[in-house]
This record gives sequence, C-alpha cells and structure tokens, in this order.
Amino acid sequence: MILDNMTYSEICTHLTSDIRHAEGYARNLKFMTYRSEAIKRKKYPLFFKPVFHVTIQRNRWFVVPHVRSRKDLTRIPYYLGCIFKQHDRTIMFMQINLTECRNINFIFTYAFFERYAIRNRVYGISEEEVVFHFVRSLHKVSLQEVEHRCCKKQILFSENGMALGYADSKNKNLIVFKTYVSVENGPTDLVKMHKDWKLFQSIM
Repeated sequence: MILDNMTYSEICTHLTSDIRHAEGYARNLKFMTYRSEAIKRKKYPLFFKPVFHVTIQRNRWFVVPHVRSRKDLTRIPYYLGCIFKQHDRTIMFMQINLTECRNINFIFTYAFFERYAIRNRVYGISEEEVVFHFVRSLHKVSLQEVEHRCCKKQILFSENGMALGYADSKNKNLIVFKTYVSVENGPTDLVKMHKDWKLFQSIM
C-alpha cells in the first residue's frame, strides 16, 4: 500500500517487491479468450478493457491485453502497471525490460498526466481513463538521456510525443516523468530532436 509520506524511491522499492504477484496473476489470465475475440474482430490495433488485481500488499495493478498486428495473435501481449493515489492524485508505476539483464522502473506523476491530457486534447474523461489513453500509446518507444538546456534529462520518445523526466537520485533504475510534450505543440528544439531521432524500437 502506498502512503502519502513515501518518496518515489520508497514507492519503487515497495512495488518492485510486489510486482511478481501481479505478474503471476497476469500470466494466469485466459489469453485464449482474448485471442478468439481478436480473430473475430480482424481489426487492429485492438485494446481490451483493463483487468484489475489487488495484491495482498493492497496495491492495485492493471493488465491491458492488446493486439497491434496479426503477429500478436500467437502470444497475446499485455501492459502491466500499478495505479495509485498519493495526496489524492493519480500516479502510475510501470516496469519495462529494456535489455535481457536490466529492468527500468518508471513513475508517471499526476502533473505528467495533466499535461498529457492538455497537449493531446483529451477532455471529458476521468484521470484513470487518461492513464489508459497514454498506456495505449506505448508501442514503439525508446529511452534516451539527453542534455537539454544545460540539464541532463531522460526522454521517453514515442510516435506522437515525448515524456520528460529525470533519474531518481537514490535509485538509478527509477525514472520519474513529470511533463509531456507532443510533436504538434512542443518547443521547437524538442520537436527537432524528435524528428531527428532514428532509434525507433519496440520495448513494451
């Protein structure tokens, strides 16, 4: 369970110890049911409704099965993350395997989702629906450390925009994202950086 006085580093430690329970739940979902439904629809990308699981640690994890192309039908992929509240504000945690030997932990703050909604003109939906709107955009992405305006930043590039964050001072495997800029209305230098970016790869 996440408490209001916990730091991002403490939250990350807590959730990384709990994620194996969520992964066990996710692996036991009846993915053949999702596959059958996807074959019937024949229209991709297809995102199924999130399935929620609360662990014994009282953390609320979500699983989002999805099919982006026919290749996904052989083994239905899914997004796994934890949505929690801190000071009554919605925050999301995800863990992504960038290489065979390294997991990176991401925290997307309330401020990040607030800016994401504004810059993508996502109006009239709940905070949680904004989270899933963003999650569905995580397909081909790449994480890069760049020096922007004399500061080192971690940028998560996606097809439509960039999440800007920083590595936590106490946990180098944790990156906290606090803002988002879209390709359409971002600053000129960041839009150019996105245009010049060639390391387009799927890590989800």
